[in-house]
Parts: sequence; C-alpha cells; structure tokens
Amino acid sequence: MQAKFEAEAIKRYIEKHGFGGPTPLLCTSLSPDIFRQHYYDKKTLVTFCRAIGLPASGQKNDLNHRIELYLRTGEILEATHKKMTTKPDSETGLSLDKQIVFYKSDVVTRQFFEKYIPEFSGFSALVQKSLFLGIKMVGILNQNRSALL
Repeated sequence: MQAKFEAEAIKRYIEKHGFGGPTPLLCTSLSPDIFRQHYYDKKTLVTFCRAIGLPASGQKNDLNHRIELYLRTGEILEATHKKMTTKPDSETGLSLDKQIVFYKSDVVTRQFFEKYIPEFSGFSALVQKSLFLGIKMVGILNQNRSALL
C-alpha cells in the first residue's frame, strides 16, 4: 500500500514539475553543485578536461571528481597512475597453501597445475576466469595432493 502511495506521489510530482531542466553546458563558470546534479557522458568530461588543462585519463568517476574539485577550488588534481608493482605468482612461487592472486598463463603455472591436477588439460576460459576472480583452488589441489601421497 505504501509503495503504491509513493509511486502515485512521484507521478504527480513529475506531472507538475517534469524531470528537471536540461543539462547545462559544462563550462568553467558552472556551479560545482549544479555540475553534480546533472549527468555528463564521459566523452563530454574528457573534452572539457582537455580544454581546461585537466588530466583526461581515468574512469568517469575520476573525471567527475577532478572537474568538481576544479569548479570548487580552481585546483588541478593530477591523475594518479596505478602501476602494477607485484610480480606474478609464478615468479614468487606457487604452492598448494597459497591463493593465486596475480595469475599469469605461463609454463611455470602450467607445470604446477599438471603436477597437482592430473585431469588438467590446459588453461580453459573457466580456469582463467576462476583464477582471475581469485577463487581458491587450494581445496581441489589438496584433494589431488592427498591422492598422490
């Protein structure tokens, strides 16, 4: 009953007020609060960033944050580059007790799987997806290790 009442109230509000005004042009004189109330596609955000000298790289959320900060303070926030500083697990050592976090499809990893998973026949999309998502294969590997001992 409550949901029906809320839906009717929303419908009446929209009929009376509409969905709001059109999205204003993204420019340096735009209020940061108005900016946050409207949707701008990523292409528009990138174009604006390039035009005013803001870094245009990153995800849409990063661009929104940089632009809002610029509109509030005039500060140009530099882009942060996230470099992978971690070596693949095959280079740091694979073991049955360690979760594979930084997967790499290489000879070392293939040999490890062939040794502990007799039915292993290659890196199928399913195995790669499981490893990418960080699913522990320790249980499967331990079952096979017990069978080998």
